[in-house]
Amino acid sequence: MVRTNNNAAKNASEIIASDRHHEQELIQALRVLVKEEKNLTCSTTDTFLVRFIRASLHNLQKSHCLIKDYFRAKYESPEAFVVKSPKSFIQHLQRYDLGYPLKELDKYGRKVLYINLGDVDPGKESWFNLLQSMIMTLETYSLQEDVQEKGISLILDCANFTLKIMKWATPNKMRTLMKLLQECIPIRFEVFHIVNAPLVFNIFYTTLKPFMNEEFKRKLNWHSGNLRTLDEHMDRDILPTCLGGKLEVEEIKDWYKLVLESEDFFAELREMGYSSKSS
Repeated sequence: MVRTNNNAAKNASEIIASDRHHEQELIQALRVLVKEEKNLTCSTTDTFLVRFIRASLHNLQKSHCLIKDYFRAKYESPEAFVVKSPKSFIQHLQRYDLGYPLKELDKYGRKVLYINLGDVDPGKESWFNLLQSMIMTLETYSLQEDVQEKGISLILDCANFTLKIMKWATPNKMRTLMKLLQECIPIRFEVFHIVNAPLVFNIFYTTLKPFMNEEFKRKLNWHSGNLRTLDEHMDRDILPTCLGGKLEVEEIKDWYKLVLESEDFFAELREMGYSSKSS
């Protein structure tokens, strides 16, 4: 099992808190840089810009790069990264078999998203619909102040994983997925917990690995067997029943309404972006 550095996650949260008195200065500086960005239409409100600043741990240069990467992705791959109306995706957001946020936080105060990769069948699912649903969810959570401060954790459940999913393991799709997770969302992924991964998952992982940077690899935590290695990260009771916890789907059945409430945000977001290729 690869262990993540939980002290680093704690330090990240402390950096956010201690740098609050510099935040307004950083927002103003980023606002100037965004306004100077050629061919970019972008909100310059404090609420919009602070997501990028906190995701970059109050580093102005990284914040500026993140916001450019964010909009470059939407310009270069609009079918994947330009988010449609959440109302048109209600059926996908209600798919609890694909995943949902846990009700309680982990031991470091972070929200946890549970993703059930093992039951995904490329013969029946749309790659871009799943990608859209993921982006909608992550964008919505990136608006929350506690997520901006603490970051977010993901649990990737690979039980029932089969080689069917290799249909999606093309270089283009794998590059797009890793671009999303590493470059294109103003949110800090603190840890990825991979659970119940069978041997065949290694084939899929091998196709992803060339597109992972070293920082991302360090955030991977592998768990198997009775999953007791998860105990240092979160209380067992907060997990779904399928992972030995007590969380019933019925308890979080309305979680997707949070995404629907962000309809206006996504409408505004669709009006932003580069009008031509950026330098």
